[in-house]
Amino acid sequence: MYLKCLKTILTQILMLGMATLYTTPLTAQPYDLLVYSHHTPRILRFNGQTGQYINGFEQPNPVWDYIGMAYGPDGFLYVTTATADKLYRFDTNSGKVVKTIHTGFPFDHPFRMNFGPDGLLYFSNRDGNSVVRMNVATEETPEVFVEPNSGGLNEPRGLTFGPDNNLYVAGRTRSNILRFDGQSGEFIDEFVTSQSGGLDWPRAIEFGPDGNLFVCNYNGENILKFDGQSGEFHSVFVATGQGGLKLPLWMTFGPDQNLYVGNGGNTDTVLRFDGQTGEFIDTFISAHSGGLNEAVELEFVHAAPRHDPPTKPTVTIVPENPTTTDDLLCIASGSEASTGEIEYLYSWHVNGSLIFEVTGDLLDSSFTSRGDKVSCLVIPTDGIFTGPPASSSVCIRNTPPPAPVFRLLPENPSPSNKDGLAVWIDHQDPDADGDSILYVFEWFESSNGTDWNRRPEISGTLPPPVYSSGEPEISHLYTQVGDRWRVDVTAWDGVESETDFGCTESSSKLRPSGSPVLNVVSDETSVIPDLDGDGHVLESDLIILKGAWKKDRSELDPDLADMFFERGVDTDATIGLDQLIELAIKNWQK
Repeated sequence: MYLKCLKTILTQILMLGMATLYTTPLTAQPYDLLVYSHHTPRILRFNGQTGQYINGFEQPNPVWDYIGMAYGPDGFLYVTTATADKLYRFDTNSGKVVKTIHTGFPFDHPFRMNFGPDGLLYFSNRDGNSVVRMNVATEETPEVFVEPNSGGLNEPRGLTFGPDNNLYVAGRTRSNILRFDGQSGEFIDEFVTSQSGGLDWPRAIEFGPDGNLFVCNYNGENILKFDGQSGEFHSVFVATGQGGLKLPLWMTFGPDQNLYVGNGGNTDTVLRFDGQTGEFIDTFISAHSGGLNEAVELEFVHAAPRHDPPTKPTVTIVPENPTTTDDLLCIASGSEASTGEIEYLYSWHVNGSLIFEVTGDLLDSSFTSRGDKVSCLVIPTDGIFTGPPASSSVCIRNTPPPAPVFRLLPENPSPSNKDGLAVWIDHQDPDADGDSILYVFEWFESSNGTDWNRRPEISGTLPPPVYSSGEPEISHLYTQVGDRWRVDVTAWDGVESETDFGCTESSSKLRPSGSPVLNVVSDETSVIPDLDGDGHVLESDLIILKGAWKKDRSELDPDLADMFFERGVDTDATIGLDQLIELAIKNWQK
């Protein structure tokens, strides 16, 4: 027991010593503002006097959604990950993870945290409806300080210690502020009653320079002020819309005694208000600066030694026009650093949502679907600091159906057998996007196999303006001996343009002139003079031809006449040597 007490006393002395060493008032020296960018997710560093972006902190691997930050009396930054139930210690100067000092129970979605006057770190346990505390100097297992549901505590958010050294905790469910004994954790009272002054989902809470309690009122879209002794509603300190205020995510009083607010509603800014009057001063951090995306936590710290970060890279994604079957490669280049070697940190976003599982430069096609907007965000680092991010985006386009495998039947068509032509599809792979597959048949006729004449009356078309399938089979009335026929078969999924799926680019997936996009396959055949119907052109067919020598059209069987004379054309010519030679050159024994 004596040793345990002695250990506790030494720990407190150690914490007080570190507090004396590191908690020099921030106004006495340069300071930075750390901002947790929720949707990146990354801790970003800004100049505390100018709001200029400096660099970003290291991301733990795997990346988790940080949600709480607290600057310790030991000069380290402590960061929680809500879904992973972890607590990290960061070196504030380098931005690197020093150590994971706790994982798991009794953390239950640790949400926000703050150091108490005793030097211990206190956490609001969102899903556990409790408050946990930990001695980060000794790294002993955290303990439950406020029991679950004590005083009606439910889904706790922000927490802070008041001038009376008691603990104040914001509850989301009932929109109130509860007070607990700062030494025992026992419930004292409901300091701010439910929905007092329009309180609706309180997030950050903090006692201001004047001793009153200020509350970041998310759903009310304003900042409320309550009497620091009685908890009675005092006033709306910052009104909705003032300076562009919308859905405030977090707030803190800075070393200059002014109020800094992480602004939501897709504004991605940090606003500054006069700490005494609540009047708008300026947009301290401009929209998306340093890749800022939802500033859900703010923490002022001593400035890090200045070091020029890497310059902004150039980012491209290949392929430039991907389909659903393409893996995406993010290519970064061009960053320069004064010291160290450049390394690029990658994060992928699909329709604005971070893909946690992928931290490299390659995104597998399994993560994307047609119509998705995919972005690759790249942050350069020299091993000490990170530089400004850059990104590139592509739209996932439609994947045309695979080409069908088909045959043109019969293999040796002949007018003697009154053979037409028909397309027989042997196999069709499914569409990658799950679309139903339609077919377009286009027929072409040629006398020499080189110059092809499209037959529009039996051929189909794709939009614009109207889809027509065309004929999958044609009658023998179209085929004439000596002719060559070709059919082009196109598998189509019904997609006219990418705008059908929300892609910003408008690029037709049809077949623009000179630039085929769909998978078109062809087959061709010759109409042969198989006069005796045995499927071969041999001597027996020659005997039949001999019987036609020197006869005109009226003297011949109609099928035989079609071999030598144009259909529908009256002529008094007779079959002679020229006709026989032409027929032989075209088709004999093909």
